[in-house]
Amino acid sequence: MKILYSCVLDAGDFPLWQFKVWVLSLKHLAGIPADSLCVHIVGSNAEARSFAASEGVRFALVERFGDGRFCNKLVQCESALFQDADYVFLTDCDMVWLDNIEDCADLHAISGKIVDMPYPPLEILEAIFDAYGIAKPPVMETLTGKSLANNFNGGLYGIPISLLDAIGPTWKKYALDLLHSAKMMDLLGRYKKHVDQIAFSLAVNSAGLPTVNLSLGYNFPMHIIKKFLDASPDSPLSALPFSIKLLHYHGCVRDNRLLLTGNASVDAAIGRANAMIGEYLG
Repeated sequence: MKILYSCVLDAGDFPLWQFKVWVLSLKHLAGIPADSLCVHIVGSNAEARSFAASEGVRFALVERFGDGRFCNKLVQCESALFQDADYVFLTDCDMVWLDNIEDCADLHAISGKIVDMPYPPLEILEAIFDAYGIAKPPVMETLTGKSLANNFNGGLYGIPISLLDAIGPTWKKYALDLLHSAKMMDLLGRYKKHVDQIAFSLAVNSAGLPTVNLSLGYNFPMHIIKKFLDASPDSPLSALPFSIKLLHYHGCVRDNRLLLTGNASVDAAIGRANAMIGEYLG
């Protein structure tokens, strides 16, 4: 099975640094060969193209989509970079790969981790499903509430290419429909930035495709871990009954290093990430 790893790179110095960390951690910590990595570069970004070429990473130049920010990831739905692949991990750039995650690649199902917090709130999400007449998946617990089972965090989607081909056009259609609907934008309010994730869940469920829920270790939410542990010191996160394979660090960076959390298990993983960053990026 040919597996690819893909991201979308926006303009700016910080996204470029994130992309470099993404590439280097995949190669040097997860052991993934460079020719399995793909980046879709928004605009022309000469430095990004130069780095990708120097590292042997496939790249394509793309235009913005939808909201021009979070929905940019949807340009990967019809990517020419995936022509030789059986399966792809669509990911955000703000990820540090600590291990190979190909054990979760399933050619018959889409994999992801449920959102960390119930965004949008369950009642809003259910109202959107009802408005489109789409059957709702079961309700599941997130870290701080309940959501629909395959309302996945958009930082990581594991998708067989055959299923990406099947839902890609519908994913884009639902995203644009939500963005262009004043009623839906009013309903979503401050949660409108999650349109890409909501549209993905709508597309998957409208097609009746099978999904698999991954554990926190496959998409570990560094940005809320300290706040969550402070509020719930006896939570499952305090003991970590799983290994962290992928750190999703969001903005938890200072002076080109990931910020520590105060949790020994999490900080051990962050230490590995920071050591790799120091070795290859200084």
